[in-house]
Amino acid sequence: MGVYRNYKRAVLWGVGLICAAYVLNIVGLYTLYCGPKGDAAWVNALYGVKEAYAKSIEEPKVLLVSGSSLHFGLSAETMEAALEVPVVNLGTHAGLLEYVYARARRSLKPGDLVIVAPEYAMYTIDNLSSAVRSDYLVSFDKTYLRGLPVREQFEILQGYMNPIRRLEKHLDYIRKQKKDLKKRRYIDTLNSHGDESKNIAYTGESYPAVSLGTDLDTKSPLMVELTHLIEWCQSNDVQVLMSWPGTLKFQESHLNAARIEQLKDYWRSHAVEILGEPEDFFCSPELLFDTEYHLNLQGVAWRTKLLLDLLEQNEVYQHWALSNAASLTSLQ
Repeated sequence: MGVYRNYKRAVLWGVGLICAAYVLNIVGLYTLYCGPKGDAAWVNALYGVKEAYAKSIEEPKVLLVSGSSLHFGLSAETMEAALEVPVVNLGTHAGLLEYVYARARRSLKPGDLVIVAPEYAMYTIDNLSSAVRSDYLVSFDKTYLRGLPVREQFEILQGYMNPIRRLEKHLDYIRKQKKDLKKRRYIDTLNSHGDESKNIAYTGESYPAVSLGTDLDTKSPLMVELTHLIEWCQSNDVQVLMSWPGTLKFQESHLNAARIEQLKDYWRSHAVEILGEPEDFFCSPELLFDTEYHLNLQGVAWRTKLLLDLLEQNEVYQHWALSNAASLTSLQ
C-alpha cells in the first residue's frame, strides 16, 4: 500500500511539474522569451536602423512602406538627395503580412507623406498564417501579440509550446546577441536610410513571372489593415500615394488585366493617387537579384529614377512638397 501511495505521489508530482513547466512557458512567451529564427532577427535589426532614422527626423518626411521588394528595390538615400526631402526606406519582409502596415504608423506623424508599394501577393493572401510573422511577434512585439484576438494568439502560440525547446532558443539568442551586435550582423550592408547594398548583381537564376491568382478581397485581414493605414493617415494629416513593385512582366491574360483594375479601383475608392502603371515597373531578368521581387543595385537605380520621375510629375506630391517647403529648408 505504501509503495502504491509513493507511486501515486510521484506521478502527481510529475504531472504537476509538467503542467507548471507549460504554464511558465506560456508566461515566458508573453514576457521574457526571445528566441527568433534568422528572418525574424534580421527583420528586427532592419527596423532598428530604419526606425531610428525616421525618429531622428523632425521635419516632414517621405516614408516608403512595403516588404522586401522595397528593401531590395529602392534607394531612399538617392531619393532624399534628389527631392531635398528626408526619405526613409521602411521595407522589411512581406511575410510580416498586415503587421507591415500596422508598424508603419509608428514612424508617421502629421505632415508626412507615405508611399505604399505592396507586393502583388499582399493583395491576395487571405489569412495571417506566416512563420516569420509569428516568430517576430513572439520574440519582439509582445504588445502587438497581446492585442490580437485570443483565438489568433492561441494559433500562434501552438508552435511554441515545448518549454525545453523554448528555453534552449532563448538562451541561444542571448549567447549570440552580443556577438551579432559587435559584428553588426544583418545591418552591416545598410546605410542610415535603411537601403540595402548587398544586392550587387544578377545571380543568373531564373525566376517566375508574377501572376494575380485570385480576385481582390477587400475584407481579407491584409486589406483591412491596409485600409486602416490609409484611413489613419487621412485622419492624421499624412498624405498617401501608391506605387507598384519592380518585378518581371506578367504573363499576359485577361484575368490578370481585370485583377489589376480591381487594385486600381481599390486605391481610387480611397482617394489615393497611383504613381505609374504596373507595366512601368516591369523589369528584365538582368535587373533582379535573388527573387522575382528583389532588384540588384542596377535595378534599384532604375526603379528609383522611375519613381522620382513620377513624383516630379505628380500634382499631389508637388503640392505636399510646396506646402511643407518652409519646414524643409533646414535640409537644403
